[in-house]
Amino acid sequence: MSRIIEQSPETEPVLRTVSVFNELDPLREVAVWGEPGCEVVLGQLLTNDMNLFRRPFNVAHGRREFAGLEALLRQEGVGVVRLKDAFVASLQSFNSPDLPRSLADLSERMKRRGQELHESSLDGMKSHGKHYNGKLEVLDLVDTILIEDAERYGERESIKLNWYLSLRQDIPMADIYYARDQSNVLGSRIVMSRMRWPIREPEVPAYIRAYQYLGYGKQMIRPKAGYLEGGDAIILGDTCYIGVAVRTSMEAVHEVYQSI
Repeated sequence: MSRIIEQSPETEPVLRTVSVFNELDPLREVAVWGEPGCEVVLGQLLTNDMNLFRRPFNVAHGRREFAGLEALLRQEGVGVVRLKDAFVASLQSFNSPDLPRSLADLSERMKRRGQELHESSLDGMKSHGKHYNGKLEVLDLVDTILIEDAERYGERESIKLNWYLSLRQDIPMADIYYARDQSNVLGSRIVMSRMRWPIREPEVPAYIRAYQYLGYGKQMIRPKAGYLEGGDAIILGDTCYIGVAVRTSMEAVHEVYQSI
């Protein structure tokens, strides 16, 4: 996490604050990640116990659903903060010798990685006598997503974004767009999560990077012990409720209590 934070802009553009003291108050502004991208396409080629999906789904349809949600929120007067946009902006000075040189190169690598994930998942499920749902046809959407991202962010930034989320680590960040899990606003603090499942661990540093770029660095805290996921905690009136189960442990709850 420290390495990623060091790559973030040295100067925050604005010092911002957060405030949620009752989940039933009118919603004025909400942070979302953004539409599902190539990382979710590749995630469809993992086994369900790895990608954590209940079942395969249509990523193109998911992108349209997100666009509809964003439009509805804005129509109702709710401010929408797209963390994916902030994340892309924070990558302006980011560089790596592994970055593809063009969208065509990135597309080829994406499809090759997808083929590798498909073969590995298929072999693993066969060896355990289980059914595998992944279909290579999902890779047909890769080029469309890369073009749409290039139109929004520019070609170089699209390459950085998609390489970072899909190819930088062995497993793509297939669940990153489930933005309720990586953090939670409790009172005047953004409590960053400590994820229970390995596939989700890299998502939190990406969210930290986006929040820092937006100027929320001083409001963030992160438990150092146990597990804690955003959707397990809410504030109602003068009480903070945190559920303890598979995804959130008592050690983390005690640390949040001390922090907020």
